[in-house]
Amino acid sequence: MTMRRFLTLSAALVLSGCALFHNRSNGDEATPLNTPVPSTIIATGTVTNGGTECPAVRGDDGKTYTIATPAPMPLRANTNVRAIGSAAQVSICQQGTTVKATSIENLSATVLDPTAVTVTK
Repeated sequence: MTMRRFLTLSAALVLSGCALFHNRSNGDEATPLNTPVPSTIIATGTVTNGGTECPAVRGDDGKTYTIATPAPMPLRANTNVRAIGSAAQVSICQQGTTVKATSIENLSATVLDPTAVTVTK
């Protein structure tokens, strides 16, 4: 076997091994790509300043979620929210689990709070 063929085969084996897992940039453990995704995700937690392309929520379960909506949403940091939707298979959000939100509820809001945001698609 030539050196070039050996290096090509080695690189292919390494890349195929890497394809079994995708890494989360938020520190969560790697998840096998063939892991079933729940049809509905309910992400409840606090909006952080960490969203790169989409608002990021540190879930009450300790995971990071990013919220994708058809229109931009003004979600302020330190606001408690509940986002309901499905897991995005492809996203520009670049971190955590991306929730294609059909409903976002501001849990920090009171009845007298004029900035209360509840969006239902």
